[in-house]
Amino acid sequence: MCFSATASLTTSAVLLSLGVYTLRQASSTGREYRSLAAFPLLFGIQQFIEGLLWLYEDGMPMIGPRFPTLGFLWFVYGVWPLLVPLTAWQLEPQRLRRQLFAASALLGAVFGMSIFIPLLYQPGWSSAVAAGGSIHYELSTIYDGRIDVNLLRLLYAGLVMLPLLASSVPALRRFGMLLVGSFLISALLYRYAFISVWCFFAAVLSLYIVAVLRPAAGPTVPLQP
Repeated sequence: MCFSATASLTTSAVLLSLGVYTLRQASSTGREYRSLAAFPLLFGIQQFIEGLLWLYEDGMPMIGPRFPTLGFLWFVYGVWPLLVPLTAWQLEPQRLRRQLFAASALLGAVFGMSIFIPLLYQPGWSSAVAAGGSIHYELSTIYDGRIDVNLLRLLYAGLVMLPLLASSVPALRRFGMLLVGSFLISALLYRYAFISVWCFFAAVLSLYIVAVLRPAAGPTVPLQP
């Protein structure tokens, strides 16, 4: 499998268009669906940012690497660890699970910011280079030497995926299972570019949300595709 500026920018264009559609659909379905409906649009922005990195790697030096790198990593550590459990919280009808998902959102935000904020003040702690047809993000974190990088990945994945898997909403559980599959493929086959590849797979999988919020579902059963 090969990734490129074309792959990232094409995926971005598709997701941005569909993101506008899902947000419009959510506006008529219910406010609680807006976070879920925003996934394709946000993934589209993230893929566009990675497309800028590819353009730099392809020899367009007017596009420097630092801001696109930080922009992409902002989504990785600043957006998804907070937004995914928050979305599960918004759509969860059971009180106890809502409380657990709210706690997960808070923990995800703290964990993500503990990795991202130091990158803003330590330029040498983050870099992005093309490797094996993908973008490899090299990071230093405050956990280096204390927690193994594979354990950090599992912790991150757990914060993002467990609220979906534990949701009482069938469509969220299915989306969570799709993410688990993409995580395993990325971790086993693309370890050298895990962050980039898993985010690309997750972006493509967000197309599932279009089916979840399709008009035929109706406002009373929008999460039962």
